[in-house]
Amino acid sequence: MERSPGTRARDAVGRLRSRFVYERLRPELSLADVVARVAPTTAVDDGAQPFTRLLEAHQAQTPPALWHHAPPALPETIERARRGEWTLLGRTLTVSPETDWHRDPFFGARWPQHYVGAVSYHQPGGDLVTLWHQNKMLFLLELAEAYHTTREPAFAARIYALIDSWCVANPYLVGINWASPMDIGTRVAAWSQSLAAIRAAAAPSEEVTARIVRSVIRQLEYLAAHMSQWPVPNNHLIGEAATLFVCGAYWPVWRDAATWMERGESVLVSEAERQILADGVQYEASINYHAYALDFFLFYLHAKALRAEVPSAVVLERTRAMATACLELIMTSGRRPRIGDDTIDRFFVLEHALDTPPLLAHDVVFRDALRPAYARLFEQTDWGRELLGIRVPTRHARHFPQAGLSIARDSAASLLFVHGPQHRGIYSHGHLHADAGSFELEMDGNPLFIDAGTYVYFADAPAREYFKSGRVHNAPIVDDVEPMRSLEPFRWESVAVGEYLGFGAAADAVAVGSRRKLHGAGGAPLEHIRTVVLTRGTALVVDAIRADAFAGTSHLARIGFRTPTPPGTASVAGTQVSITDPRRFARIVEAFSNQRIQVELIDDANDRAAWYSPQYGELKHGVAVRINAEFESSVVVLSAVRHVDVGVVPVRLDEREVEIAIEAHGERRVTRVVFDPFSVVVGGVTVAGHGADRSTPSSEGARDGHHETPAWLDELTLGS
Repeated sequence: MERSPGTRARDAVGRLRSRFVYERLRPELSLADVVARVAPTTAVDDGAQPFTRLLEAHQAQTPPALWHHAPPALPETIERARRGEWTLLGRTLTVSPETDWHRDPFFGARWPQHYVGAVSYHQPGGDLVTLWHQNKMLFLLELAEAYHTTREPAFAARIYALIDSWCVANPYLVGINWASPMDIGTRVAAWSQSLAAIRAAAAPSEEVTARIVRSVIRQLEYLAAHMSQWPVPNNHLIGEAATLFVCGAYWPVWRDAATWMERGESVLVSEAERQILADGVQYEASINYHAYALDFFLFYLHAKALRAEVPSAVVLERTRAMATACLELIMTSGRRPRIGDDTIDRFFVLEHALDTPPLLAHDVVFRDALRPAYARLFEQTDWGRELLGIRVPTRHARHFPQAGLSIARDSAASLLFVHGPQHRGIYSHGHLHADAGSFELEMDGNPLFIDAGTYVYFADAPAREYFKSGRVHNAPIVDDVEPMRSLEPFRWESVAVGEYLGFGAAADAVAVGSRRKLHGAGGAPLEHIRTVVLTRGTALVVDAIRADAFAGTSHLARIGFRTPTPPGTASVAGTQVSITDPRRFARIVEAFSNQRIQVELIDDANDRAAWYSPQYGELKHGVAVRINAEFESSVVVLSAVRHVDVGVVPVRLDEREVEIAIEAHGERRVTRVVFDPFSVVVGGVTVAGHGADRSTPSSEGARDGHHETPAWLDELTLGS
């Protein structure tokens, strides 16, 4: 809503007043103010060293099991802690008490130390995400692990000095580091765990301790009063509620600790019911943020285990569903698909954020996904053992009907297809990319076609818009018209998704189909049906695009496939591209069509079509394959990915049906795709769509016109 000139003037005056109060006067809590916030059960001597006594009381009252189950730190962790180094998003950084807590560690821009309400998220040449990652101070946990293992006083002294350095540089409400309540909760949780680890070490001076204690209570009170009660809440509210509960459990010395825990748990229950879909996926359409939300729920459960309390049944049930989905949404190589934004690379409870080790065993077990200290505590409870015991076969397939994802994998190949969110509830678009109709593909245990990732939020506005766009994903764009228009880094004008047509798996074949509405030049309405079939080491991608109303207009469809293959390792000849991945597995990408097509190979480092971001803030150059198809009323394009000794022969390509023969080692296998009613038949077996007898309308599907895929059983899903 547009504000009136009078409102804007009053707000400006208010900001000036706040800047004067917090930047110049810097009001601080007196000793009496702090003592008034202490729980009646905690005795604080207001005479000599009261703040030291209060810190000691916190360290004594923090649940002792917090570090009881921690294994010894690895030698490399200890040496890294001695050097003051830590790893953030693939880069090695150095932190010390002299660190500038307002300077972006990646891009170098510095945020001004003004009242938080007068500081912009945007700073030329900087990215707030990387600054906030540093200010979460999760690197303290490695120092704490090193002290816990070695008992070297220098590690404890470094922890105190780093926390004090932050307190000095970030007075109450001064600077951008006060802007995110979720990051405040994360930071205080990291401080709390680290302080608990060094309880046996010598305390710092009373002056330093006073700054730390005052900052803790200020930050926790700010967190409790500024939780993200947005009209459409997202992972921020889950993180704030979880850390509020956890910090209440870690700081029973505060009078409001029980109230914080009660409120945090209440919000978590509410958000578990609202944000976690029926298929177990967090509704922001980002696999990385699904894992982030799961970690916060696990953090709450860990605090419950520390206190020997039974957790909320709602939160526990949703956590189990999320944990199952988290195991299912991993590719064979261990890569987590970069669906949606992917900015978080370090969790509290989960061992791996973006990628895991390759899936080499028969099953993927949830216990192996957790840091040992947390897993060992969960093992002390019945509900925790059940959670740790969740397992998913490495060879498995599942369709997520609300999240709009379909995944199938075995020991050599993985396919994840994105239909786009299928649920009808209100959801946040902030971390969504224009990726409906896209997919990720692994073959021979290696990523072949990948989602390009995120790269940055604020440091490069055009790059942020580009990496969210449809053209950066493995889906067609017609006449260079984007399916969704970005308004700002976390806002879309509208959201375009695909209609789920079917997904199925047989012993040696997987097939999935989706239908989208597109627009061409001048707003011309188009329909796109995409089918992906994976069978016996060959992938078939069928794109059928039809103009809803033919007006004699010519269109150009661009179908792009992005690979992480380094430049110089691929070549093009006519409509074939030869790609050799890092493990020297040669693949052929071959295109066929019922219209005139051109195949391009893009490996120029200056061409954005070859860019991808394996993790936030990192830009790499790969190889892209682009198929250009001109058409008027309709076009069908077959893109085949095969071994060099396999032949793919299109028998029929038209807008009603596609028939493809795969020839290898003297054998022929035929795949048929029928568009209406949609079905995929591989080797005489109907794998997906009409006639597959694997999808039935659910009660919810009947209401919203969509069909869900229930838990159908076959050789693949049983893992045999």
